[in-house]
Amino acid sequence: MADANKDQTIDFDRMSMISEASTILAQLDKKSMTEIKSFNNPPEGVKDVLMASIILLGRPKSEQTWSIAKKELGSFDMHKRAAELDFEKIPMDRRREAMKYLSKYSYEHIMKISRAAAAFYQWAHAIASE
Repeated sequence: MADANKDQTIDFDRMSMISEASTILAQLDKKSMTEIKSFNNPPEGVKDVLMASIILLGRPKSEQTWSIAKKELGSFDMHKRAAELDFEKIPMDRRREAMKYLSKYSYEHIMKISRAAAAFYQWAHAIASE
């Protein structure tokens, strides 16, 4: 019984983290999105965070590029789509693939580069974590 309660606590904690990250992501304004999009040659951390994000959003391998990420950001609703995503339907292989990009960084490291990229990091990390 103790294990079942522990699993429920973990699930609840994870759901809370995802919900909080999704809310922060949904509140990004146009200026924040433009900040990320303005990088022609983004810092590696920003690029990796956005790659993880578009993986979780379902982009096929052939479309996991910075130019595709910029187009997604250009629609100015990528962050809202991400925030509304049903994360339980994301296959585990996509989560693991995204985590390969994210595991190289900490939230604090990404935050020093870009507040908006840090919001994507927080969201993607919460979803990709097992």
